[in-house]
Amino acid sequence: MAGRLEGKIAVITGAGSGIGAASAELFCREGAKVIAVDISGKQEDVARRIGDSCIPFRADVSKSSDVQAMLNKAVSTFGRLDILYNNASIIGEMSPTGEYSEEGFDEVWAVNGRSVFLGLRYAIPLMLKTGGGSIVSTSSM
Repeated sequence: MAGRLEGKIAVITGAGSGIGAASAELFCREGAKVIAVDISGKQEDVARRIGDSCIPFRADVSKSSDVQAMLNKAVSTFGRLDILYNNASIIGEMSPTGEYSEEGFDEVWAVNGRSVFLGLRYAIPLMLKTGGGSIVSTSSM
């Protein structure tokens, strides 16, 4: 019996650990081919554990060029993009707002906010070329 994601092509950010790694495993178990994206290097271990249906990819999701590269990897490897799962996030520094650095805020916003916009910005045109797709964006504490 085919899985619910049989034949689908997915890019999952934050796939080096936690929810992202578990999602990569689930997506592959359900039949998807996955580009497992992370900046940490841990995506290599996740992909090795999952097998051939998962390809690791290093990217800084706050950078436009990296986001375009990760999405283009799905298209160049598998021919299209069906699913983008914006899951990457960071906690940042822990301090009262009156003491929180502007640099710390900029870093958190770049990963937790800007990266979602960049994913949408560059995934939507790729998905529309092949009839559409699904985009899921999550956050957690």
